[in-house]
Amino acid sequence: MKESFRIAELISKQISASISSIEKTDLDTWVNQSAKNVTIYKNALNSKKQLLKLEMYNGFNKEKVWGNLKNELFSSKVISLFPRKLMKYAAAILIPLMLASGVTYFFLNREAETRLSLLDEKIKPGVQKATLVLSNGDSHILDKKNLETILNEAGTQISNTNNLLSYMANEDKLEGFREPTFNKLITPKGGGYKLHLADGSTVWLNADSKLTFPIAFTDSTRHLFLEGEAYFEVAHNGLPFIVTSSNMDIRVMGTSFNISAYPDDATRKTTLVEGKVRVDVRKENEVFQKILTPNKQAIVSNNKSEIVLADVDAADYKSWVDGKFEFNNETLEQVMKKLARWYDFEYEFSNENAKSFHFSGRLDNQEKISSVLNMLEKTTNVTFKLQNNVIVIK
Repeated sequence: MKESFRIAELISKQISASISSIEKTDLDTWVNQSAKNVTIYKNALNSKKQLLKLEMYNGFNKEKVWGNLKNELFSSKVISLFPRKLMKYAAAILIPLMLASGVTYFFLNREAETRLSLLDEKIKPGVQKATLVLSNGDSHILDKKNLETILNEAGTQISNTNNLLSYMANEDKLEGFREPTFNKLITPKGGGYKLHLADGSTVWLNADSKLTFPIAFTDSTRHLFLEGEAYFEVAHNGLPFIVTSSNMDIRVMGTSFNISAYPDDATRKTTLVEGKVRVDVRKENEVFQKILTPNKQAIVSNNKSEIVLADVDAADYKSWVDGKFEFNNETLEQVMKKLARWYDFEYEFSNENAKSFHFSGRLDNQEKISSVLNMLEKTTNVTFKLQNNVIVIK
């Protein structure tokens, strides 16, 4: 048993680059003892197969995790329950090991893999797709079947190439269009899209979102309207850039920030990456304001005017732009909501207590849904089953 813990600790140190030369020799000796040890070691270092940095706060079943991991890692007698002191030591090694390498591989059993793998045929990771709605109501599907589209509207050329929608205004033709002309970009569940605005700003629109924007900026302000989530990199041209979501306005002058404002979320969050923004919340005849600096987040509860500021790592809130999910001590209810938007599935909780389990972690948004759910299942007391095309959490 002591040897099991010792090897787990050495693998953890190897991954975190904190292993000493003597410890590295001990680890190499163990690896070279058998082909099985070589396989275990290689898979521990292969982060592509794993969910990275998954950490469970509520509902973390240490006995279940360590028991499953131990059976895969080491040939030893099965002990039904660890003494408290030993369990504390096991968790101390297990958690850094999982955080460093996400060793999901070691505790996936075949029964769960078989049951959950059936979901992979029905539920796929999201892709780049959206619908563009012109000012006259005409709509155009933007996906891999329609990689290239060129349109013209109100003196502006609209092009879609390789999942990038771009607007280029012709100044000579804009004289007759002083009033702003708006288009809409709508992403479904299971879709996202990238947009270059006519002023040079870039917007990444997340799944199940809608952005209404001017095709050219002929007014004294650059005014957009968002429902859902988007990440903005704003070009500086001297004109105020305003994003409105419900009764909240975000005003910037050249910056990078993320807005998450889904109607079915309890809060709306604005997170500043670079620059400076002002968040205004309107209630009747009053306006409440907060200034954000980098790594600050403004949290506004729905139907309330109070703005709460929080210190965050802003990079976590734009990781979805790079194809990652980042969970920061979020409830399982919120985790499932985010997964459902990207993978486009319906779900329900038959175990209400499971909603309050908290998770922190990072994973690739192209992972198979079975891998994601399997990891959650193997580290908590929840079970996922597909019933009538709905994922039920038990």
